[in-house]
Amino acid sequence: MFSSLRLMCFVSLFFVVYLFTPAFAKTENREGEACRYSPIHDLKYTDSSPNFSYVNPQAPKGGKISIGRVGYFDSLNFLRYPGTTISDRKQIPLHIDHYLFDSFLVQSSDEVAGFYCLAAKKIIVAEDFSQVSFVLNPAVRFHDGKALTVDDVIFTFETLKKQGHPYYRQVLRQVVITPFGENGVTYKSVRKGDKKFVSLVGTLPLHPKHFWQNGKLENKSMVLPLGSGPYRISEVQSGKFVLLEREKNYWARDHYTQKGRYNFDQIKIDYFRDHGSAIEAFKGRHFDIRVEKSALDWQKAYAGANFKSGDIQKHVIKTSKPGDMYFLAFNQRRALFRNRNVRKAFALLYDFDQTNKLLFHGLHNPIESIYGNSELAAKGVASEDEGRILKKFIKQLPAKTLDRETPFDLKAKQTTRQQIRQAIKLLDDAKIVLKNGKRIDPQTGAPLKLEVAYLDLRHRRILLNYAEKLKAVGIQLVLAEREAFAARKKVLDHEFDMVVLKWSPELLPGTTEGLLWGSALADVKGSYALAGVKDPVLDFTIGLLRRARTWEEMTKAARIFDRVFRWQIHAVPLWQTNETWVAYWDKFSRPIPSSLFDVTLIDLWWSKDLRQTKVIDN
Repeated sequence: MFSSLRLMCFVSLFFVVYLFTPAFAKTENREGEACRYSPIHDLKYTDSSPNFSYVNPQAPKGGKISIGRVGYFDSLNFLRYPGTTISDRKQIPLHIDHYLFDSFLVQSSDEVAGFYCLAAKKIIVAEDFSQVSFVLNPAVRFHDGKALTVDDVIFTFETLKKQGHPYYRQVLRQVVITPFGENGVTYKSVRKGDKKFVSLVGTLPLHPKHFWQNGKLENKSMVLPLGSGPYRISEVQSGKFVLLEREKNYWARDHYTQKGRYNFDQIKIDYFRDHGSAIEAFKGRHFDIRVEKSALDWQKAYAGANFKSGDIQKHVIKTSKPGDMYFLAFNQRRALFRNRNVRKAFALLYDFDQTNKLLFHGLHNPIESIYGNSELAAKGVASEDEGRILKKFIKQLPAKTLDRETPFDLKAKQTTRQQIRQAIKLLDDAKIVLKNGKRIDPQTGAPLKLEVAYLDLRHRRILLNYAEKLKAVGIQLVLAEREAFAARKKVLDHEFDMVVLKWSPELLPGTTEGLLWGSALADVKGSYALAGVKDPVLDFTIGLLRRARTWEEMTKAARIFDRVFRWQIHAVPLWQTNETWVAYWDKFSRPIPSSLFDVTLIDLWWSKDLRQTKVIDN
């Protein structure tokens, strides 16, 4: 789910080796230096770099790639909400906004946090990251030939802040924009020390104010938008398909951040009602590439003559990132879930080993640390520094928090029956009594009946399996069934008891942790603080993440957050995977993937049958 909420992935051991604990990079480009930025490490590229090293700069332009998506869209208005656009961050092509609209900064895919100027020619960042100024690049042109202006930038920001998707309304609500110099803007945030702020505003897709005037800016609009990016939308049929055409006069086609990218003349995106029909359409050659998320389908559905012949390539690609993590978050606005022992009982009733064997074919991993096996993960006994920092909260933390990284004793692994017995005792101690085979809600005196919200229908069978475990101890779990838009609204309105949450921890800890688990947004309707957590200790650890100014400080803060989060049990950890399952018809070439970037970044691919070109290894 949190893919669509733009909440993305985290640092791995590979990153730590790459960073070798550097100091923070300079935050202001000086005379003669490249226009670039990183909050935490020295940068790999300069303005004199010919291209990013992971692309093929000789990749031929031409050909077509077709992509299948599950779902629908009813608007091409990327600026206003409601309306479901093609900007779905769960499905390829990823970051489609940037196929259509340029932004001030472009992130490289082989660095932890390296950003390079595109629509800007200068960047100036405050030492505390609370303010950033961009000077506009005069070369930027929209597809109608008009230059990007300060008015366009301010218009984009103000529209997204006030009328955009709930994500934008949330993350931009405490940000203001003002003109800077003759041809620039300054963004200011009330939050100091937020290392994601500069990249947040720097990667906002920029829209032309002049195009949206005269009544075009409606909530749901099928008007073909005007952009400045490498593609434009040329044809569309609402809810069925979108055709993107490469802009041959793209103003930045020779810019080093764009070399070797966006190689297809056409990208067609077809929409399907469900995953089953999409898989069959893929195997029937109706589209070219599919990323599979279901372990069952990956094991069972991707077989046949075309797979045996090699006409369809099937790859399992592991990354060095922690990957996608799935939780069942408790809505702590409900008094029931403010009791940690109740939350622990629910966690004990989830049997990962059984679920993984029966439903995932053993392809998933249990969630142990938020940060996977990286240096950021809490391990064993807390260090002396960690203990000293947490000392003032020791009475607010469960016993043994400093003794091991998890509340579940992994060495003395319990059987399912032992876990159920322990869960029953915790529920009994919490005065959630059993009467006529049903647990009684202490707040209402009625049988305990809980509703779980979920946005992906493939999660249904997993939840049904968990519901059986809860039923065995007298708790009824009801699976909410709603139309997709209503389901998303219900989630953002926080009208549920539990919710399936997908979290792909980010490269720089702090921002996403605050959005998901910080108390500041717990009572804000439409926020991504779905669990409504108000935990002063966790708030303190989030503050440590945000204030960290060196990799050493970041590592220490992340370990403390990881330890506290796991011990407080704010969600049932369901499963984790750091694999990408991808199948595609053997028509394409691509760079050899780095463990740092997503293999489905099709802006790096090209048509194989145009001519043979060397694949550039990272």
